[in-house]
Amino acid sequence: MKVFPKRQFFDLLGRGVCCCLFICLLTCEYLVAQAEVLKLSSSDFSSNQIITLTTRSNWVFKIGDNPEWANPALDTKGWDQRHLYGLRTTQLDEDRNLEGWFRLKFEIDSSLSGTPLSFLLDNFGQALELYLDGNLIYTLGNTGRNGGAFQVSKVNQSQNFIPTTLKANHTYTIAIYYVHRSLGFPVDLIVNRETLWFGLALLNSEGVSSFHKNKQRRQNTSLFITTVIFVISLLFWLIFIQNPKEKTLRLITIACTLLFIASFSEYSSSGDFSLNFQQNVILGTVMLACIASVLFYFILILSNIFLDRDPKRKWLILILAIVCFLEMRFIQTTMLGLPIFSTFLLLALYYVIKAWKNAKGAQWAIIIGVLATLSLILTAVLSFFSNVDINENFARAMFLLFLPLSLLVYVSMRFKEIIVEVRGNAQRLIVVTEEKRQQALQQKAKLEEEVKSRTADLSESLENLKATQTQLVQQEKLASLGQLTAGIAHEIKNPLNFVNNFSEVSKELLEELREAIEKSDWEEVKSLAKDIEQNLDKIHQHGSRADSIVKSMLLHSRGGSGIPEPSDLNELIAEYVNLAFHGMRASKKPMNVSIDLQLEENIDQIPLIKEDFSRVILNLVNNAFDAMRDQTIKDPEYQPKLQVTTQTQGEKVLIVVGDNGPGIPKEIVNKILQPFFTTKKGTAGTGLGLSISHDIIKALKGELLIESTPGAGTSFKILLPKKT
Repeated sequence: MKVFPKRQFFDLLGRGVCCCLFICLLTCEYLVAQAEVLKLSSSDFSSNQIITLTTRSNWVFKIGDNPEWANPALDTKGWDQRHLYGLRTTQLDEDRNLEGWFRLKFEIDSSLSGTPLSFLLDNFGQALELYLDGNLIYTLGNTGRNGGAFQVSKVNQSQNFIPTTLKANHTYTIAIYYVHRSLGFPVDLIVNRETLWFGLALLNSEGVSSFHKNKQRRQNTSLFITTVIFVISLLFWLIFIQNPKEKTLRLITIACTLLFIASFSEYSSSGDFSLNFQQNVILGTVMLACIASVLFYFILILSNIFLDRDPKRKWLILILAIVCFLEMRFIQTTMLGLPIFSTFLLLALYYVIKAWKNAKGAQWAIIIGVLATLSLILTAVLSFFSNVDINENFARAMFLLFLPLSLLVYVSMRFKEIIVEVRGNAQRLIVVTEEKRQQALQQKAKLEEEVKSRTADLSESLENLKATQTQLVQQEKLASLGQLTAGIAHEIKNPLNFVNNFSEVSKELLEELREAIEKSDWEEVKSLAKDIEQNLDKIHQHGSRADSIVKSMLLHSRGGSGIPEPSDLNELIAEYVNLAFHGMRASKKPMNVSIDLQLEENIDQIPLIKEDFSRVILNLVNNAFDAMRDQTIKDPEYQPKLQVTTQTQGEKVLIVVGDNGPGIPKEIVNKILQPFFTTKKGTAGTGLGLSISHDIIKALKGELLIESTPGAGTSFKILLPKKT
């Protein structure tokens, strides 16, 4: 092999580079010269009979506005070489405005001579004026040059056909006056290359017809996709509502809902809806945000399906989804967008490969869906580089529907698997239950023998316990009856005194009546008879009062029917507070107590068991007296006060028995309602009074609440329903 010296090698290399640069310069100059006028022929038509002019390199652009720039003879030397898709947000001025002129020179050859042609102006929503050889042939929106207000074109008017007749070998000049104005917050924040875009193409009659058909097919496909995804999302929501604790199902439901929103946004922005430019931009932003969110949720779904947990670094995937949205909406660079999208695809492929060996049942539906989607993406990429046409609408439908359908199949299969598992578990449970039942029967037989040997002893102990309990309750009743004795004696003494007094007066009136009869003084007889009659009424009235007190005492000692009956609550409370007070005054340790009765008038009759509820009032009042008696011993200047109130509260009645005694220590507040718990010394109390009172109140469907502040007194609050 021949080896060149270094000096000779570099000399040849330098000469070669110089020759290449010279040839490139000559070639570029030649190409620029040739590209000044765009040559078009019938061979330039695509399979859809369209010649796209949007991204041709022959376009020149200049910022500003001058009506003379539509003149075909204008010298465009110094203009920027920029095609219609080449506008950037960096060209917006500080007020977010942009206006300028695009120009293109072109010729058609004889193959297109006499062919009916149309310009297709595909506009996203800006205001445009299209000139051909200096003549205005079409206007979209209002640029404001005609004196009117600036107005962007409607989105549903964005694709416009302008018929024209062109001559062969004649140089035509297309001039487009472009105006974009600030659209205000928040649309200005999301204006990007896509929103500044517009396009121009040349079509023959077949191309126009094909364009309309393709547009209709695309809209029908979008409607079909949106409808199918909506139905799938609705099905997932119905299933999720019945199973709200299923995490994977929740993720699937959210992902499909976001996919439906994205699909609906895409259909709304490309359909025949009457949307303005701002609405269309916002819809596009919502669509891209939903797509980025779907990518994030889809990775979560795969992780939960195959690994039964969220990804370890879920926040990194979330950040990646956010960057993906920012790239699609704002940055728009293939150098960043392609790696991000590829990362999501690789993550999905990673979960599929990792779960491949252990996949079973419903998981295969997800694997097939992911692989089918990846295959479709690979086919689209290969067709792009190999210039092979594929059915775009079919490919788009399959790309958007593969995953939702595979998720639907997964959920249905998973539920079937769950049903089979539940049935198997139920069958195993039946077998185990039967075994346990047999063991239980054997154990039961053994236990029955032991139980029989102890039943007699337990029965005897139970009877003794019941008898003791009955004696204790009866003792508590008798104790409260003993406390009533003095009060009842005081109460019954008054009506008996009245009976005796009116009896003596009636006896004297009878003597006078006899004398009046003997004297035949009939007027006096009538007057005396009337007085005797009134005395007898008084005797009957006070005798009935005494009888009522005796009956109340008997009911209190023996108990009544046990059925709540409508009762005058205020009358019952006033009577038994008075009886308790007189009983205390007649006891061995009397004291002066100020009693304040604040009974709300017009309280409806309350269903009560009088003989039981009277015991509640007596117990609470006597406990208050006992507490205040202890305080009088400790503090000679202390003035006992008992306050009893009734008050209506909606459908309930509140009864409060409060005292200004020493209060109840916090450590025993929760114990005083327990049976046999008492703070009294020795045999002074059984500890059943408050417990029985609590049981009586609960039997009446009421509540007993205790509020006590040490050193400031205690309040017992009773809430009773007005109706049973």
